[in-house]
Amino acid sequence: MAGVDLTGKIAIVTGGYSGIGLATVRDLHKAGATVILPARNVSATREIFKDCSSGLEISFMDLLAPDSIDDFAGRFVASGRPLHLLINNAGIMASPLARDKRGFESQFATNHLGHFQLTIRLWEALKRANAARVINLSSLGHRYSDINYDDPNFETTLNSNPGVNMKSIEQGAATTLFCATSSLLKNIGGVHCEDSNIAVVVDASADRAAMNKGVLPYAVDQDNAARLWDLSRKLTGLTLE
Repeated sequence: MAGVDLTGKIAIVTGGYSGIGLATVRDLHKAGATVILPARNVSATREIFKDCSSGLEISFMDLLAPDSIDDFAGRFVASGRPLHLLINNAGIMASPLARDKRGFESQFATNHLGHFQLTIRLWEALKRANAARVINLSSLGHRYSDINYDDPNFETTLNSNPGVNMKSIEQGAATTLFCATSSLLKNIGGVHCEDSNIAVVVDASADRAAMNKGVLPYAVDQDNAARLWDLSRKLTGLTLE
């Protein structure tokens, strides 16, 4: 972030009140961006950022509550402002089986469907920015399995995979900030990044337990992306015209 000036830019960061999200918000704010944080607990989030006197906005939103996503996005779009950076950072993992208000499994609903809905609803504001960036956080967890298209809401199956924390919070946030600000990604979209660079696609037959770098082919496959888009559209009833 050395030398990066984001004065005049607007960013929305989900889950920006803890962990990687918190580190991301602080660096974006330090670089001059106006940062908007949707949060389930507005008062607690305001307390976390009480040292930020300006350039930070906090508003209610719950990724498990579709109406709150529409309300949050609607207010921002109605403001007429452009949205230069949308960082879909919030996520849960290894949680007990639970469902959102639509009946969708909570991890899939929080990590993907809620962000899908948010991105669709903010599309007009993203277009206003001319060359906006949308960053969706992922993890090493993608190596364990592709999307279970036959049972995305775990109605008939359930798998449990271990999680491994291999980086500090700041190291994790570095790749998010790289995606948000690096000139190396200008006019480049649809890539998976790690270690502040575009990730190398690895052999699908590789020993995944021994891997510490790389992205599996299905995670960057365009046909697979289209299939996930169609599933997301079907489940949420949303799409782009």
